[in-house]
Amino acid sequence: MEIVDLFLAPTYLLFIFFFAIVYRSKALKGANISKFFLPGLALKCFGAIVAGLIYKFYYGTGDTFTYYTASKYLNEIINVNFDHWWSAITNSSQGNIASTYLDIRVIQYDKTFFFVKMCSWLGLISFNNYTVIALFLAVFSFATSWKFYKMCCDLYPKMWKTMGYIVFYIPSVIFWGSGLFKDTITYGSILLLTASFYFAFHKKDRVVYHLFLMLMSAYFLQNIREFLLITILPPLIIWYVLQFKNVIRSAKVRFLIGPVFAIVGIAGGTLVISSLTSSDEQLKTQNLKDKSKGFQQWHSSEGAGGSSYTLGDMDYTNIGIIKKIPAAINVTLFRPYLFEVRNPVMLIAGIESLFFLFLTLGVIKEVKFGVFLYFFDNANVFFFLLFSLVFAFVAGFNSYNFGALVRYKIPCMPYFLIGIYIMKYEILQTKERRMNERRIAIEEEEKRLNAQLSPIAQ
Repeated sequence: MEIVDLFLAPTYLLFIFFFAIVYRSKALKGANISKFFLPGLALKCFGAIVAGLIYKFYYGTGDTFTYYTASKYLNEIINVNFDHWWSAITNSSQGNIASTYLDIRVIQYDKTFFFVKMCSWLGLISFNNYTVIALFLAVFSFATSWKFYKMCCDLYPKMWKTMGYIVFYIPSVIFWGSGLFKDTITYGSILLLTASFYFAFHKKDRVVYHLFLMLMSAYFLQNIREFLLITILPPLIIWYVLQFKNVIRSAKVRFLIGPVFAIVGIAGGTLVISSLTSSDEQLKTQNLKDKSKGFQQWHSSEGAGGSSYTLGDMDYTNIGIIKKIPAAINVTLFRPYLFEVRNPVMLIAGIESLFFLFLTLGVIKEVKFGVFLYFFDNANVFFFLLFSLVFAFVAGFNSYNFGALVRYKIPCMPYFLIGIYIMKYEILQTKERRMNERRIAIEEEEKRLNAQLSPIAQ
C-alpha cells in the first residue's frame, strides 16, 4: 500500500458506485431488496480497504501482500518479454517461465499461483495497485453475494430483510470475504454456484446462462480449493432430489420418505465426487487424512502465541474422525469463547461466535423438537444446514488455529444462519396457520350454533 492509493482508490470507488447507482435505479427501482444494494456494496469495499490497513499496520506482513507482490512482479515481465509474460500467465506453476524472473514461494504451487495470476489480470486494469485490485475483488464478492441474496428472497420473499442482514452484515465475512485473499474468490464462488444451480435447475430460468456461471464458479473452486467443490456438490444434488417429495401432500409421509430421498441424493453426490476424485491422488482418502494431520500440526505451531486449539486426542481411523464431528462443528460455529481470546482480532471473532451461539439457542428454544421435523421435511432447511454443518466439521477438524479458522469458516456462516432462520420461519408460519384454521373452525361452529338457536329464541 502506497501514497498513490490515496488517489487511485477514491477514483475507482467513484466509478464503482456510479455504475452501482445507475444499475439500482434501473433494475431495482421500487423493490424492497434494493435497500441492501448500496449498503452491501459499501460494506464489501470497506472490508477490502480495512483488511489491507490491518495487515499493513497491525500485522506488518501477510499472505495478502505476498500475493500482490508476486502478481505485480509477474506483470513487470511484460516490459522485458511479452511472450514470456503470456506463457507465464497462461500456464501452470510447474516449469513456468516466471520462475526464471521471480524467486517467490507462491509461484511454486498451482493453487496459489492461480490466484496470483487472477490478481495479475486485475492489475492490468488497476495500475498494479494493491487497493484497487482489492476493490475489484470486493465487487466480485458483492456481485456473487447479491446473486445469492436474490435466490434467498426468491425462496422466501417475506424474509427479505432477515436474509439481507445475514448475507451482507456478518463481520467475519465482510473482512475475510472482501479483500485481496483467496477466500474472497472461493467464498464468492460458493455463493455463485449455489444461486446459479438454483436458478438453472429449480427455477429453469435462463438455463444456459446459469450453467455457464456454475462452470465458472466450479472452475475457480477447482483451481484454488478443490475441497470446497467436493463439499458443496453433494448438498446441492440432495437439495434438488428432495424437491420431488414436495408433490406428496401428507406431512407425515413426507417426513418418513425424506430420508429415502436424502439417501438417493447422497448416492448421486457420492457418484459425482467419486468421478472428481478418482483421477486425483491428492484427493484420495488416505491422502486427505495425511493432509489433515499436516494442517493440524502446522497450524498448531503457527498458533503457539495463543491462537491454537485442540479437539483432544486424535485417532485418524474413520471411527475416530466421526467421534470428533460434534467438537469440530462446535469450534467452527461457537468458538473461540471469550475466555479463550488472546488478541484484538480474536476478540472480534469471540464476540461474533457468542452472538452465533445466542441466535442458535434462541431459535432452538422457539422451535424445540420441530428441529428434527423440519430438518428432514423441508428441503431448503436440509440443504442449508447440511452444507454448513459438513463444512463446519471440515474447517474445525483441519484448522487447529483460531486465526486460520476465522478465515476458513466464512462460507458456512450465512448458510447456517439462513438454515435455522428458515426453520424458525416455517414453524412460526405453521403455528399461525393452525391458529387461523382453529379460529375459523370456532367461528363456523358458533355460526352453526346460532343458526340452530335462532328459531328457538323466536
